[in-house]
Amino acid sequence: MAGANVKEVKRAFKEFEAEMVEKSLKWVENYAQGIIYKAIEFRKNQPGAHDITGNLLNSIVAAVYYNKEFKRAFFSGESGIRQPRYYEMTASHGHYHIKVDYEGKVADFDPEIETLRRKGIDDAYEFVSTYQPNMNGFVVVVAYTTEYAEFVELQRATTGYLNTFNYAKKLGMNFFLLSKSA
Repeated sequence: MAGANVKEVKRAFKEFEAEMVEKSLKWVENYAQGIIYKAIEFRKNQPGAHDITGNLLNSIVAAVYYNKEFKRAFFSGESGIRQPRYYEMTASHGHYHIKVDYEGKVADFDPEIETLRRKGIDDAYEFVSTYQPNMNGFVVVVAYTTEYAEFVELQRATTGYLNTFNYAKKLGMNFFLLSKSA
């Protein structure tokens, strides 16, 4: 008889755990989606930023994982923003003269980074299909996935990355403090 009670308690705990994971997943997904909208806003409003193709803006992704397993991703390129006007520019091409860029301006540009000459959202899709976190629990990964995103941040500080990081950190702290008491 006692053995049946132990089995029943274990089953009840498993059900409770599954329910809590499902509820937590919804909270974490909301958190990740909020980060994407802020990342877009920060990139668009970053002082000194000039978006020639629209690919960097369209390459941002927030992916949600639980126990190293992919659960869901939110892509800036699927959020309702304008799609890129051109494929990514690449260094081996040399000089580009663009009559109407992503922002509606004339642009002359000499890229310094080699790219795969595709759309930014394709970089985001590839990232999600290949990335795996190295820790268990809930993990939200925010990535700016074009080949030149790091260069733009380090050389020009115009991706909005640091603002997004600080926002995510602050929101995450508030989110988890609030959900802890819920």
